[in-house]
Amino acid sequence: MEPPWRGQDETGQNLHVILPQPPPPIPQELMASYALRITRREFEYTKVNGNWGIREEEPHYKARHGNGIHLIGWHSDHPVVRGQKSVREIKWNSSMVGMELSGKKKNGAPSVTESSIIAQVVCEDGSSYDLRACVRGKVVEINESLEDTAIHSDCFRKGYFVVVLETQKYGRKRKYRS
Repeated sequence: MEPPWRGQDETGQNLHVILPQPPPPIPQELMASYALRITRREFEYTKVNGNWGIREEEPHYKARHGNGIHLIGWHSDHPVVRGQKSVREIKWNSSMVGMELSGKKKNGAPSVTESSIIAQVVCEDGSSYDLRACVRGKVVEINESLEDTAIHSDCFRKGYFVVVLETQKYGRKRKYRS
């Protein structure tokens, strides 16, 4: 399965590939609190490898929406996806399990940095792989309906692991008094 990346054609013109299907669903609670209008053109996919402790041979992807929501998953070049390895167990980070969110700012959501390990995935052959956050923010959803088949066949739409709400890059905005 070829990823929906931005790229260039043979003349050097920038292209943006439009996805043939809509992106993975965003949870209803996020839809209500942020009044999202998701269309397939609003996600920007980025391949991440070699940064933040992610090995070159184990690439991740992050799909960014304009409102700061990121879907994090494994790229189709990852050994589990490419090699069709079956997943035995997903060991979530202890702060991710049983999280209860409240309010518009998602109080109670665990904060992560780009290099934070969200989960460790153990395969049937005994190999294990880390899933990293790839973005600074708050984890607002874990894909509990994640299946082994979704990781292999549809890793860019149904095979995402978590939804991360990006925090501001430069901290809080200052309020100036006049």
